[in-house]
Amino acid sequence: TNNPRVLKKAQQEIDKVVGKQRIVGELDGPNLPYIQAIINETFRLHPPIPLLVRKSVEACNVEGYQVPAGSLLFVNIWSIG
Repeated sequence: TNNPRVLKKAQQEIDKVVGKQRIVGELDGPNLPYIQAIINETFRLHPPIPLLVRKSVEACNVEGYQVPAGSLLFVNIWSIG
């Protein structure tokens, strides 16, 4: 984030939970809810993969396109939003 207020609050949470004598570890995650919220928001805005793959369970019609049951559907999640 480029927001100074968010960066300061994140640093304060790390300093309070982890301290300054060591770096943040994987086991610290559950104790850092603000950092987790930042990570979740980052992945929401910028997913690490561009395509979501799903398989249709039954035939359907999507915007005039007939989709047979068992079809693989690729959704470009970078274009959503």
